[in-house]
Amino acid sequence: MTEHLGTFRNQRLLDLPLFALLTRIEQDALLEDASVVTFDAGQTLLFKGDEFPGVFIVTAGEIVPESRASVKKAITHTTKLPGALIGVEALFGGVIAEYSLIARSNGSTIVVSKDTLLRVFAANSTFALAILKDTADELLASRQQVEALALQDAQSRLAKWLLERSQDKDGVIHMHYTQAEIAAHVGTVREVVSRAFTEFERRNLIRVLGRRLVVTRPNELQELAQIPAYSEDPLNV
Repeated sequence: MTEHLGTFRNQRLLDLPLFALLTRIEQDALLEDASVVTFDAGQTLLFKGDEFPGVFIVTAGEIVPESRASVKKAITHTTKLPGALIGVEALFGGVIAEYSLIARSNGSTIVVSKDTLLRVFAANSTFALAILKDTADELLASRQQVEALALQDAQSRLAKWLLERSQDKDGVIHMHYTQAEIAAHVGTVREVVSRAFTEFERRNLIRVLGRRLVVTRPNELQELAQIPAYSEDPLNV
């Protein structure tokens, strides 16, 4: 349900830390043409591909940005709690949403127009920098998540590659490859392979003995490779 902000002023909107950075005049300017959207748990507030109506500021409840990779698989982003801004990218021309907004609980959000928010930024640089810092922190967290997922995926492919070459019962692999060559085989870069080998050794999944590598825990390595339980012929799956 959408309503004008005038009916919303009795709630603790102005108690949010974000608004504490603004003077009362700046608060009034920010909220002058804003609207309020109240929502129920499970409700979709914005669909991927829709145009942002403005920047969302969560005032109560929780909202989760969600991208759907397929019918069965969704990528869930960081939950947005009261005080969080959603859709800041609309300020820079990205007006089409790359994700849907799903309500995780009952709550409310205000929607502020791009022009209004830019005017408040111009009037209060401290407020603008706080928003930029939050956005930068979110981008850093997203990058770290991508790096972690990439490493996890590379570890899975490397585990499978090792098992395919661990043909004898002792699990010995005679290494004739550089880490760069292994990286090319599993579709990643040498640095990621190096980190994966270090992690495998730390978990005692493998032992490196000069030009030989021994798979010490084949069942755990196969679990990491996401293929059926270990047999003497790991290619027979």
